[in-house]
Amino acid sequence: SSNSGSSCTPSTPPPSEKKPGRFSSFLKKKQSPRSVLDPLNEHNDESIIPSSSGLGSALVALVSKEEEEQEENNKGYSHLRNAAAVTMSSNQHVKNRAIFILKEEILTSSTHNPTDMKDNNSTGTSASNNYSSSSSSKGKKKNPLSPIIYLNNQGVDAFQSQQFELSMRLFLDAHRLYKTRRTISLSGIVTENDVVDDYDDNYDYDSESSTFCPSNVSISNIPSTNSYIYQRLEFDEGMHTYSQPERIPESTTPSATGAEYEFVEATLWYNMGQLYCQSNSLEQAMSCLDYAEERFDFYNTLTATTNIPDAKATTTSTSSFSSTTTATQLIGHAILQSIGQVYYRLGELQNAIKQYNKALTLSKLTFGILHFTTASAYNSLGVLYYHLHSNNEQSAPDNASDLARSYAERALSIRKKVLSQNHADIGTVYNNIGRLYVLNDEFTKALKSYENALKIRKEALGKDSLDYAATAFNAGQSYHQINDRDRALELYHEFLRVGVKHFTKNHRDVAVVLSGIAQIHQERKEYDQALKLYEESFEASRNALGESHPEVAMILNRIGNFHFEREDYDAAYDAYSKGLAVEQKVLEKNHGNVIVTLSNLGEIHRQRGEWDDAIKVFKSV
Repeated sequence: SSNSGSSCTPSTPPPSEKKPGRFSSFLKKKQSPRSVLDPLNEHNDESIIPSSSGLGSALVALVSKEEEEQEENNKGYSHLRNAAAVTMSSNQHVKNRAIFILKEEILTSSTHNPTDMKDNNSTGTSASNNYSSSSSSKGKKKNPLSPIIYLNNQGVDAFQSQQFELSMRLFLDAHRLYKTRRTISLSGIVTENDVVDDYDDNYDYDSESSTFCPSNVSISNIPSTNSYIYQRLEFDEGMHTYSQPERIPESTTPSATGAEYEFVEATLWYNMGQLYCQSNSLEQAMSCLDYAEERFDFYNTLTATTNIPDAKATTTSTSSFSSTTTATQLIGHAILQSIGQVYYRLGELQNAIKQYNKALTLSKLTFGILHFTTASAYNSLGVLYYHLHSNNEQSAPDNASDLARSYAERALSIRKKVLSQNHADIGTVYNNIGRLYVLNDEFTKALKSYENALKIRKEALGKDSLDYAATAFNAGQSYHQINDRDRALELYHEFLRVGVKHFTKNHRDVAVVLSGIAQIHQERKEYDQALKLYEESFEASRNALGESHPEVAMILNRIGNFHFEREDYDAAYDAYSKGLAVEQKVLEKNHGNVIVTLSNLGEIHRQRGEWDDAIKVFKSV
């Protein structure tokens, strides 16, 4: 009935891990030469891009002197010399980015400040060693992951402030820097080519507007109007436990195994995948998340997953990993459940179920039963089996409805134990359970769940929340089924009150609610009001979904019923015929809706005394 509601161009992995052609289906490399340096963003945000007056000139002199003294290691500094020269550019965006790279590469990565470089090099330390993790340098050893973590976490901040292009740019920069640092950790040497390759990307740069846009991200790449989730991603079914990029704890440092590098790369791929999910670029999102899963699996191989965090410490929060240990475990669950969600949005329900089962197994092994990740996996499996059953999927098992309810009830039980009494996630599960009772026409039981969901969602989210409105819609339908028209009408209008604030009237669920209100007026013999609302519903549905959609046909069938009841057989026949034409385009020949519409047309022929036509239609039925 209703619901509860650039491009990610892969930075080249180490040769032994590279997968040729993995992105070839949707990424095409630019052939034009690219500068080593690009502007980061049109905004000179000092909190993101540090700058320093006169730093460029000083570094040019410094690097030139170092190259003279260390001729054999010239390549190790030539990209920095170029970067330093660019800091004197008149283009402020280029200047800021160059300063950023210089500060991170020289001031942060070196194990001492620039004034120490001359002394250190004069004693025989090569330029390349200044980038290595060796302990031969003077001073306190720096964390080579720090600038990567910094860029990633700035990308998370940009995402949260809805600066999505900037967020992608920062994640890509973090991954390029990761590649260099990972190479150094393995070989101890960095060359000019390492850095140049890092900036051979797939971003289109508009020099006039100074903006970056991943060339393969299509904001219009939205689900088909025939998809169940079209115009319904706004509602929460509990499938979005992990839907935002994640921070990397600043305490993350490389160990002897190098496993932390794999954790960092897994997080970066995961974060880029979330950006693609945000733009509904699901193919790209899946590729990023697949890479993230691969790197996390390698992390587990290196660590043998021996350090399991205390479940009690992480049962109530899903945001901002609080410790390195917790983060490294939770990122695995975030990756698996996000892959499942992408499959769900693609309509591949069986693949989604496999992924969430994998996530459930990992969560129980890692954290046990009483943990929010376990509850999230149970709830998501319940939602998926609900859709298998309600959509009459051929692949649905006979007990899909029972499985859905079993998973949802387990999720509810866990959430009641690990969350506060009126937590929004508990309201979400109550709403989902109500939908499951409706599948079996158990409307009284459904209303008990819906009323619990309404109370919790109103308190936790507010009466203007879309999720509160979605539950009002669902409860209204159940009250309508048990002929409590006054309460049904009240809840339908409550949905409209909230819905029109968030949507236009051209929304599929607005159309369904208008149709439901029209039915109540029809049942009360208030025909003028009913007809007006049916017409509004039809227009809203057609504008939201197009001419050829099953829900448009459903509303036409209701309009036909309205005219049939009033014995206006010509108007009824016209509405039924238009509905049948739509159904024959979009549904199977023997679909139940087609059979019902044909039966209605046959009945009109019979009422008119058109016996031959009636017999012909009924035979086809």
